Amino acid sequence: MTKDGIIIETISVGKNVKMTAIDPISGVEASIVCDPKMSRTQLENTAIKKLEYLINKRGTQPVSHSSGLNETPLIKKGFWIEDES
Repeated sequence: MTKDGIIIETISVGKNVKMTAIDPISGVEASIVCDPKMSRTQLENTAIKKLEYLINKRGTQPVSHSSGLNETPLIKKGFWIEDES
């Protein structure tokens, strides 16, 4: 996780590196596939820029990274299983 609260995931894919940046509040993900010769900082910055682009494009409210995780998270579709006992 970055200091801004963005989750960063790195996976080797063949001769390349796939880096995914995830906004934990909105659930928006951005992935890039790059040359492993790039520095980790370059990869993170590129993935975060793509994430910011996608958030702006979708009109999704991003995490208020400076104020922490105090915003209401996006609720995803799902279901509850209740114990009837």
